[in-house]
Amino acid sequence: MSFKNLTLLLICLLAIPVLIISESCKKKAKFVLHGAVFNKCGEPYANALLEIRQRGTAYYTKASSGGPIGTTKTDGSGNFTFEYTALTELDSLSIFDGQDATSLPLMSGIPANSNEQVFVYKTMTLEMIIKAAGIVPVGTNDSLYTRNDSLIIGGEHIFYGAFRNGKEAGRFTINADVSKYNYLKQDYSLVWGIGWTNYILHYITYKHYDEGFGVVHYKIKGCDEDNIVDISLTGL
Repeated sequence: MSFKNLTLLLICLLAIPVLIISESCKKKAKFVLHGAVFNKCGEPYANALLEIRQRGTAYYTKASSGGPIGTTKTDGSGNFTFEYTALTELDSLSIFDGQDATSLPLMSGIPANSNEQVFVYKTMTLEMIIKAAGIVPVGTNDSLYTRNDSLIIGGEHIFYGAFRNGKEAGRFTINADVSKYNYLKQDYSLVWGIGWTNYILHYITYKHYDEGFGVVHYKIKGCDEDNIVDISLTGL
């Protein structure tokens, strides 16, 4: 055997234990999923049994998700810690509660084989603050949107002028979809429209009825911060 071939053989033989150790370390790697679960804002889901499963999405029920990895229990403040050995499959994790096979996950899409902290809500009702922006001012304390104007959100919530730049125009509540791991990065949208309550005067003055409408996109900040929706109104 030539010196070159002998050298290659020795390198290969020396590499085998390294590969074995590397694979062994991978199998023994531990990851921690921890955080807190709440019934709603400010109300911890205390002393509750949780089940961690794979291959769960917002559309998978407990029965149709992957097999359970394990269970953990929240403490009196809703906090929990779940440690697991590195998983072969990298399907995302989901958190379930209860025994009902048709129940949907409290949260889905949690990255597997990753140390993660999550804040899970069974429901989250938020008060959204409407602020008007982009208004063309008429005077120092006025705008083109007067007390005769009405701001309509989603055809359900009506707020009356005058609207001034950057000032709060009204509030309404939403039940936010917080079942996904990245809910704070989710894009929410609503349709708004603006018109005059005095349609006859509006028509006489501007020869049309509708002031304008649009779709505004926004993100939520969660329970402990102001959740502001900036609507850009355009002057006549």
